[in-house]
Amino acid sequence: MATAVRKRRKISGVSGNQEGIMVQTKTKAGRPQKTRFGLTKTQWENAKAQAFAVLQEVAHRRGLITYGDLARRITAYPLEAHNFALHWIIGELSKDEYANNRGMISALVVHKYGDMEPGGGFYDLAHDLGIKTRDRLVLWVEEVKKVHAVWQ
Repeated sequence: MATAVRKRRKISGVSGNQEGIMVQTKTKAGRPQKTRFGLTKTQWENAKAQAFAVLQEVAHRRGLITYGDLARRITAYPLEAHNFALHWIIGELSKDEYANNRGMISALVVHKYGDMEPGGGFYDLAHDLGIKTRDRLVLWVEEVKKVHAVWQ
């Protein structure tokens, strides 16, 4: 079980000013370990790898996926559409892909209802990366096209 909250960090690329909580826990052997949103480092890396594989598949099909459908396809740890861990994972993947000139892969993850676009965290992250966000729809469509072109 968690023994103490170690530190709080602002989550960049996640809508709102949510904070990620790093918690100190103990392994079965009694050794301390840090977790992210309750996920161990191994669970985090496995969930991130699964999310990336799903997003590559979606990009290859030239499609989009909802937050809920992506969450259901991640089996390393149970996540839900509105889970901050899911949004943080998507943001990390997008930063990595953008740094490698492959576009913001998070552009493929959209709301199931309403605008059927990415959440506010996508646009916040674009701003953090220095991408012009004057016209949100144009930004999103351009990023989707970039990602689809890379993974086709």
